Amino acid sequence: MKFRDLAFSLSRHGTNYAFSGIAVAVLNLISVPVYTRLFSPSELGLYFALTSAGQFLGIVFSLSLESALCRYYYEDRGNPLSFQIALSSYLIFVAIWGIVCFCVLSLFQSFLLQPLVKTSYWPLLCLMLLTANLQAIMILLTSILQMDLKSKFVGIMNFTLSLFIFLVTVALVRYASMGIEARLLSQVLINTALAVIILIYLARRKAIRFSLSWQVIKRGLRFSGPLIPNSGLGWITNLSDRLLLRYYNMSAAGGVYSMGYDLSRMGVSLLSDSIFTTYVPMFYREMNRDERAFSLTHARFVSYCLLLVSAASFSLALFSEEIVRILMPRSYAGASGIMSVIAFAFLLATLYRPFILVLSYRNKTSLISLIAFISAFTNLGLNLLLIPRLGSQGAAWTTLISLGIWAGLSFAFAQRYFPIRYEYGRLFKILAVHLLSLEAFSLLSSHRPSLLLYLAGKVVCLLLYPAALYLSGFFTTEEIHHAAKLRSPKDLLLLLRQKQDAARP
Repeated sequence: MKFRDLAFSLSRHGTNYAFSGIAVAVLNLISVPVYTRLFSPSELGLYFALTSAGQFLGIVFSLSLESALCRYYYEDRGNPLSFQIALSSYLIFVAIWGIVCFCVLSLFQSFLLQPLVKTSYWPLLCLMLLTANLQAIMILLTSILQMDLKSKFVGIMNFTLSLFIFLVTVALVRYASMGIEARLLSQVLINTALAVIILIYLARRKAIRFSLSWQVIKRGLRFSGPLIPNSGLGWITNLSDRLLLRYYNMSAAGGVYSMGYDLSRMGVSLLSDSIFTTYVPMFYREMNRDERAFSLTHARFVSYCLLLVSAASFSLALFSEEIVRILMPRSYAGASGIMSVIAFAFLLATLYRPFILVLSYRNKTSLISLIAFISAFTNLGLNLLLIPRLGSQGAAWTTLISLGIWAGLSFAFAQRYFPIRYEYGRLFKILAVHLLSLEAFSLLSSHRPSLLLYLAGKVVCLLLYPAALYLSGFFTTEEIHHAAKLRSPKDLLLLLRQKQDAARP
């Protein structure tokens, strides 16, 4: 697959994910002022600590088998019967394993969970365990739809899930006089209903059947087993800080940190997730056809992906203060400082994803876990050092440092086992312009002659970003020529379609 064909497919399916992501982001933005007024920073700090614990337990419940499902999806698809058995085996095994884990953790929760989260089993810990169990099943179901490139279906499903969780949460708080447990209960109810709907959909399409193959499970566990530590270590890097803030009795700081973190995630991950949700199945498919030819396309993809995410990350950091002031009460004012740091951290998180994808294709899952181990324990050590001293700011800087280490190591190992000639000059220019633009923004923040001039200065900083890229020679003559012809996203899609049609014999 040539880059123009990849760009067309990415634009077609990625647009579906982007539209649903935008809809979910708008809904989340609407929910931010609602949640921050319904719940205090301490209550949200407790909720995010529970969610963090649930994310970790979700890894235990799923055993990372969704990665094996994705890896062997196109290999199993050649035989319809084997394909049905494979998908069904993953689902049935995860459901049974999840029930066993739920019972064991419920029995020993006073030793395993309560000392860390510092709350009672009923209702919060029980609901958290149910949520983790359901999410493990939902991850598998969603992976099936994503690998089949059902982008519209997944997009509608994601928006519907977010909408009903929000509506049910507000209804439970207002009419049932519930506290933060309303959020967990709504997740349990809506995830259960949606899982049933997807199972019915897959059954009618004859994609699954009531069958369990231990051979499939063993093959899946051989692939996913080394990734379980990677997922757990990834949790330490990205989510353990909420639990530590709760453990150090900083629930209010945890609430502020989590809201700033989630706003950054909404802005940056909306774009990167829309891209990679489509790109991952295409990567596996094309690498199975002609890995050497597609590696050139992969290198070009990394450059454009980093450019898009860098622009989103910088824009979010630039206007973080205004976003927080508009959406949240004054008790959450510290979230703007968190957003500036986490936005760049998510840029680095995007950068390591294509390198991890290469290692996964080469079945180097043990190396992926080694990288995660180094990054995670760097994160844990820095969190234990900085959180007691700096609070939520310490957690933010720790996330940035550990994700930078993760990206660097992922690149080094990926190049060792599958060397790809990336566009290093262009990648360096993107990061250099991004950092220089942030420095200009920090200088502006230290001088505020008036609100009008301050906002005008931010707009100037925003415009300087593409101008600096142009002056650095980042854009090729062909790209500038094509850009001059584009007046809307529709023109871009038409151009990509013309390129694809011209390439056909």
